[in-house]
Amino acid sequence: MPKCRLTDRAIRAAVPPGAGRTELTDTEVPGLALRITDQGVKSFALRYRIGGQPRRKTYGPYPEVSLERARELARADRQTLRDGGDPSVPPREVKPVPTFREIVARWRDDKEHGKGHRQWKTALRTVERYAMPDAETWPALPAARRTELSLSDRPINQIDRKDAVRILEWVRDDLGLFGTVNSVHVALASVFTFALQVGEISVPQHPLVRLSKMVSPVKRRRKRVLSVNELVTVWKACDQISDDAAACVRTIILTLQRRSEVSGLRRVEISAGGALWTLPAERRKQDNGHTKGDHYVPLSSAAQAIIAARPSWTAGDHVFGRRGVTPFQAWSAAVRKLKAAAGLKTPWTIHDLRRTGRTMWSEQLKLPYELGERALGHSLGGEVGTYDQSTRLEDLRDCFERWAAFVALKVTQFEGTNVVTLPAA
Repeated sequence: MPKCRLTDRAIRAAVPPGAGRTELTDTEVPGLALRITDQGVKSFALRYRIGGQPRRKTYGPYPEVSLERARELARADRQTLRDGGDPSVPPREVKPVPTFREIVARWRDDKEHGKGHRQWKTALRTVERYAMPDAETWPALPAARRTELSLSDRPINQIDRKDAVRILEWVRDDLGLFGTVNSVHVALASVFTFALQVGEISVPQHPLVRLSKMVSPVKRRRKRVLSVNELVTVWKACDQISDDAAACVRTIILTLQRRSEVSGLRRVEISAGGALWTLPAERRKQDNGHTKGDHYVPLSSAAQAIIAARPSWTAGDHVFGRRGVTPFQAWSAAVRKLKAAAGLKTPWTIHDLRRTGRTMWSEQLKLPYELGERALGHSLGGEVGTYDQSTRLEDLRDCFERWAAFVALKVTQFEGTNVVTLPAA
């Protein structure tokens, strides 16, 4: 096979063979050949070997394919050979790797179409809150820390175990939410398992494979009940935190409702001139998946005063939170400051305030058991729950007023003055 430096002049001057075909090999780009048939057809091709076997890739006839273009194609294919590929095999279409946010959206759609367990919405909220933290959800969290923790814009196949562990350690160590760590673990595992099932990641890249739970999965019922002095200390420590957080904590103490229920309070839920709070069923904790109805909470004069003192906003009707648009959410920073200000020796949580109030209703105020359960919104079992459909709002109102007066008295005694620190109606 003759070798020469191919030029346009030489190609045009090349004489066809008497029969069959002949080839001229270019010395400038090794492997590039000009084939000439006995009919005078001239075309370019690249000659190469794969595994010792000769291969050939054609580029097209001359002059439709110019010499310059043929060399450009040959150089590119030679690079493919150096990279371990076969120039004759079309390259696979490279699909963009989806981000974690995109996988979560597909996972959510999959669950919405009936393929998920009944708690998938809770798992979705858990993933969005802890694996995709943003400024709205965590306004007190530094931007750099949010960026470090968030998986939102990360390609799903580039998330490794240390990224997952970083989030779990943040929930456990920084937020102190020991009961939430395993929930975050399980929710994240569900998302990554889905990504594995739809072929977006491979087993070695599943960051939670064989990762042990960071907190023992054995659930123990909390029994922490604050003493009267501890409860008053927490009440007074509210002076050291933000107005919104203080109002939320004191409303929790006075109403005995859950943290999320109080922080999400909206003015539309309040009626009877501010004296009645109707907690809608969709914002309530359910009984083992069984839907509860609305819960009615008569507001004591002290609770009414706290709510009335909060500013009203035209943008939204949330009582606590950012300009009425969103519920109060800066709990992690508020609780840290509150615990530091209170300085209680025995660990406690915000939910312990609800248990404490319920216990004191029985021990200190001697209020009827049934009214205490109604106040908390617990379902009444047996025939009482089946046949007694009354709300007993007036009886409950009297209980809440007595409870507010009890707290006011203890705060006054704690201060050693005759000034009651609970807000006046």
